Amino acid sequence: MQPLEEIRTELPANSQTWLGYIAPRAWLRLPSDLNPSLGSPPQLWPLEAGSVRVGRGEDNDIVISEQWVSSKHAEIFCRNGSDDNPQPTFFLRDFSRYGTLVSAETGWQRVHHQEVALQSGTQLKFGSSQGQALEFMIDPT
Repeated sequence: MQPLEEIRTELPANSQTWLGYIAPRAWLRLPSDLNPSLGSPPQLWPLEAGSVRVGRGEDNDIVISEQWVSSKHAEIFCRNGSDDNPQPTFFLRDFSRYGTLVSAETGWQRVHHQEVALQSGTQLKFGSSQGQALEFMIDPT
């Protein structure tokens, strides 16, 4: 037997739980064309390490100071692919009081205490239809 200090756990490279993958680069952006009153270049918030926390509280990665945004509103994260689809997928998980609006082909859908997959180009409004629209983007490379 090896001493406990010398034992290390190794996962095979083809394991679904293998952490050696690199999440695609993704970000939220506040584009000037979605918010024309801003009249400035788009603001970008990268999803560092494949996840980001959004809310009104200062301990979030992205702080939105609108009154209808919850302190811990939502998180966006990357999950490994499966055997059927090896590509990592990004999800929005809502924790908020009023929900998050997600753009869809049929218009805005409210996500409340749920988890939904995100596609590049999806627009999000946190808490209210009156909020600023942010766009979720994935680097195509």
